[in-house]
Amino acid sequence: MKRFLQRFASYDFLGHQYRFIDDALSQVDVVFVKEEGLLRQIHSYATPEQRRRQNQQFCSFLLNGASNKFP
Repeated sequence: MKRFLQRFASYDFLGHQYRFIDDALSQVDVVFVKEEGLLRQIHSYATPEQRRRQNQQFCSFLLNGASNKFP
């Protein structure tokens, strides 16, 4: 079993559930994918041009206030 699990990596965490009594994390759903699989081939978030545009939008958002929405 251990050998089988070593070929997978955590990919996403979702469905967080917190206890009412103290707001401590009580459950989370984890998505695992194959280490050598399609979903782990690209490790970058965006192309340099996409990242530049996103940074411009974020700076504009910070300078103009939260009332403006991202396009």
